[in-house]
Amino acid sequence: MTGSILASLDLFVIIVAFGSIGKTYPEVSFHGILWGAVIYPIVSAALVLPAGALASRWGEKSTYIAGLIAFVIGSAVCGLAPELWVLSLGRAAQGVGAGFLLPTSLALLQQGQLPERQARIRAGWAVAGAVAAAAGPLLGGLVAPIDWRLIFLVNIVLAAPALVLAHRLAPTPRAVVPRPDVIQPLLIAAMTASGVIALSNVGVAGASLVIVGAAVGAVLSFGLIVLRSARSKRPAIEAALFRVRSFALGVPAMLIFYAGFAVMLVSTSRALSGALDLPPPVVGLLFAIGPAAAVLSGVVLGRRLGPASLAVVSGALFVGGGLWWSFFFTGGFPLLVGFVPGMILLGLGAGNAQAGILNQALVDVPAPQRGAAAGTLTTARQVGTAFGIGAFVAVGSETGISALPNLTWAWLTLVVAGLAALSTGLIPGGSAPSISRVAQSAPIASFPEKS
Repeated sequence: MTGSILASLDLFVIIVAFGSIGKTYPEVSFHGILWGAVIYPIVSAALVLPAGALASRWGEKSTYIAGLIAFVIGSAVCGLAPELWVLSLGRAAQGVGAGFLLPTSLALLQQGQLPERQARIRAGWAVAGAVAAAAGPLLGGLVAPIDWRLIFLVNIVLAAPALVLAHRLAPTPRAVVPRPDVIQPLLIAAMTASGVIALSNVGVAGASLVIVGAAVGAVLSFGLIVLRSARSKRPAIEAALFRVRSFALGVPAMLIFYAGFAVMLVSTSRALSGALDLPPPVVGLLFAIGPAAAVLSGVVLGRRLGPASLAVVSGALFVGGGLWWSFFFTGGFPLLVGFVPGMILLGLGAGNAQAGILNQALVDVPAPQRGAAAGTLTTARQVGTAFGIGAFVAVGSETGISALPNLTWAWLTLVVAGLAALSTGLIPGGSAPSISRVAQSAPIASFPEKS
């Protein structure tokens, strides 16, 4: 579980430190600093699926340890970076580590567990990841005023016991499987990076050609991903899985939800520290409301509701939080009225939304292919995170957050994200008859699936 928490924590830990980082590198624009944040999910999105296949070849334990080491090295590079490009390089290395940690942490948790218990494990894994991601700004807000570099160096301290415990795990078996597809992951990285470039340049004077070129690149990359899924003998993303209705809906829902989740965290940080000019420790403490509500939601709702009901209730809570902020936070009400109730609703929703989407999307997927499906869903999560950060840059740069009303668009994005999660619980499951061919095929490059 520690690997997943580390990988999720560092998705957003940097956002509260943007001001401090900008002072260290005054020659760099706000857009440039944002790339230090967004390169992390881009790299991890590209590596989740091939890392799952490598885990089958090398063993989950060895791959997990390799991910921890890469993550620690990347954190050290970020903490000691003399220039912004070195910081971005370190974030990319962290992304490599996260790409290895996400699939193997889930596989190790599910090792030796009965199928009926695996759904609970996936839910707990998803809730822990959502709580850790939401807690990133809290950690950043508390540590950044001392020195922003500590938000990365603290990862070394957190990862050390995980490395010790990982070495004590029983050896995991290795399988003779084909080498993972590398073309599709590269296309995923190209699509994500191009999409972020297009989104982040909206509203920038003279950037029309950049936006059009990047948008075309993203669409072409997506088309090639689909084409390779349909025609390759062993693609990273198996097209036949999308004949399962719940899965076909779950993938875009996960992407949209995490895009909204990213917009929420980045926009809230900028609203509190920019529009309201609150110091980082206060911003971090206000953020703590969300993770606390998410933990409560995981304990209360996660144990009582099935996947469909969990997705509906969590999505509805997230919609409620977005609407609350649209009317009250934007309206300039005191924080206790305008901000806190909305953050509680959003935290309650975020705590189980990913778990609801994940398990509802997998409910009709044949058991041998749930690892492949889970890997695709996690890739969608990382891509959505990158797109969410890029969308925020389009409106939330230096000239976009001078007043809270300018962020109404962000809060309405949360409504869309909540509706995406909610929809996965309303659509009946089932699959086309030809999905049986997926279950009979050899394992796909993906999360290793335990049974």
